[in-house]
Amino acid sequence: MPSGKARKIIDLQQITGSHRSGISCCMIARDEEDCIATALESVRELADEVIVVDTGSRDGTPVEARRCGARVFHSNWYNDFSEARNFAISKATKEWILVLDADEMIDTADHTRILSLVLGGDASAFLFDQLTYSNARRAFGLIPVSRCAGPFRDATGYIRSEQVRLFRRRTGIHYRGAIHEEVESSLREACIKPHRAGCAIHHLGRLESSGRVYRKTRLYLTGYDSVRMRYSRNSRYLFEIAVQLLDLGYIDRAAEQAELGLTVEPNNWELLNLLGLVHLKRARHEEAERYLMRAIDVDGSIPDLHNNLGVVFMERWDYRGAIRCFERGITLDGESADLFRNAASAHLLLGNVEDAFDSITHSLSLDPYAAQSHAIHAEILHHCGERDLAMQALDTIRFLRETPLKVFLKVIQLYVRMNKIEKAIDVAEKAQGAYPGNRKLMLLMGKIHELGRNNGKAIQFYRRFLALEPENTDALNSLGCVYERIGKLEKAANSIRAALHLAPGNSRIGVNLGIILEKLGKVDDAERILRDVIGRECSYGAAYNALGCLLANRYEYKEAASLFSRAVELEPSNISFHVNLGRIREKLSRIEEGNGMIEKAAPADLTTR
Repeated sequence: MPSGKARKIIDLQQITGSHRSGISCCMIARDEEDCIATALESVRELADEVIVVDTGSRDGTPVEARRCGARVFHSNWYNDFSEARNFAISKATKEWILVLDADEMIDTADHTRILSLVLGGDASAFLFDQLTYSNARRAFGLIPVSRCAGPFRDATGYIRSEQVRLFRRRTGIHYRGAIHEEVESSLREACIKPHRAGCAIHHLGRLESSGRVYRKTRLYLTGYDSVRMRYSRNSRYLFEIAVQLLDLGYIDRAAEQAELGLTVEPNNWELLNLLGLVHLKRARHEEAERYLMRAIDVDGSIPDLHNNLGVVFMERWDYRGAIRCFERGITLDGESADLFRNAASAHLLLGNVEDAFDSITHSLSLDPYAAQSHAIHAEILHHCGERDLAMQALDTIRFLRETPLKVFLKVIQLYVRMNKIEKAIDVAEKAQGAYPGNRKLMLLMGKIHELGRNNGKAIQFYRRFLALEPENTDALNSLGCVYERIGKLEKAANSIRAALHLAPGNSRIGVNLGIILEKLGKVDDAERILRDVIGRECSYGAAYNALGCLLANRYEYKEAASLFSRAVELEPSNISFHVNLGRIREKLSRIEEGNGMIEKAAPADLTTR
């Protein structure tokens, strides 16, 4: 090999041997006991020293940091991230500063590249790609992890941002900003232009199922509250705070900060998009559309804007408008699994089954781990009558830690429609694990067990739900129906009577109470309630059927026949109504033939439900 080429080969062992005095890894940490070891181990062979500044941990973070070889310093927390960063830098002794957080790490495959950067050329600062991994399905700007060359393929995707993370230690280079701190400003003042490193910082904190993300967000907000006036004219900070508030569920406060940001920068598409999402969460669809259209007017090249506008149209049942938005987004980004998945949903709702199938197939090819896409795929197959294939699609679903609740609900619904109650229960239990204490799931578990005729379990879940929402008419009515099924008629009557008291105009609940009262022998009360339901111009066939059964059992066949006829007219697909009408007409025919005494001696044998 020619000697010129040989000199270009960089050997990691040679580099580390000739440059052991080069890099100080500087980190600030608080309550990071669970993850700091991963971060520190990732730079063990790269950094010559590691500085960890603990800002008030209540766990074993300092002990764990020392165990991994770090020099640990303690600092009081003054709601200022820059102050903590600069304190860490002040303790460094090496030529280069590498900044890392406790929930981040560097792949060992990048060590050679980083060491070559600090050895060669005149560059004094380097930009790294920060890849923030997530299992969220709809995070803004999320790139499917299938496009990532990194080692974290268990995540759904990642969000990329560029940050200066490696720079020479010199006077005047320091961090600024109490929150969302940055070193770029001081680099510009020193006329230092950062170069791209071609390496990544892997940010894993948002994959954690613990409350660390929540705690960190709260810390940012606390810091912001203390410097609010200083940043009230900085649109970037206002946007970041609005995002943090929205993540915590403070929708109104997020809207306030975003609107304040627009007074500073009226044509900021990120702020406009955020306000569109805020109004979408509020179900204010016209406002959401207005803000998203403004954002598109500012920069129509952002695929996510068209996707979000399409979701607004979906919420308004304008599926054709939604498809137009999704297709515009796809022309801008033909590798967005979200856009293809949303287009599939819209096509299916319009009955465009072939287009729906093509779209969801493409979405799955881009992101094969998306539970929601497999659920839509199964729904399309079920719609086409391919029940076995739909079951296979459902069985392939892999529920990640941040699977949205609506995905669980869709899968449960599909299993119920296929009469696979045990599978529906299994998914509902997974959903409860992901969303503990969720009331909607608690009520749903009662209904699924009711469908599966597991009356004891159904009662258990309904009662747990009613302990939290004692005036929920749906749960009271459902509980009453289960009690009626197992023969506990007094309990059934009490539960359904409570439901009817809360919703006196609900025909279904009124009919249920009438049926139970008749079974209890309170025929006059039952008749009064059923006639009251019918008297409200009821279009509920079961009401006419129930009253018809009551009258038939009292041998009032003519009025019963009229009521059964009306029930069939209102709900022609209900077989039991047809059966009752046929039986009562047969009895009337026999009575007309002179067999009235015999017929009166025989039971009517009619179906009430």
